[in-house]
Amino acid sequence: MTPDPDAIAECVLATFHHLPDKRKPRPESDGAREWVPLAGIVLADKGTPYY
Repeated sequence: MTPDPDAIAECVLATFHHLPDKRKPRPESDGAREWVPLAGIVLADKGTPYY
């Protein structure tokens, strides 16, 4: 069974949102937002939901 790409993205984003603010991009002094790539590695096991 092929993993659902939307479920994987949701898992990665949920994990990112649980990180403390010091681990996330910061707004710059002029109000602009810092941009950084977001990547995630997800290990899936048959029958186990993504968290």
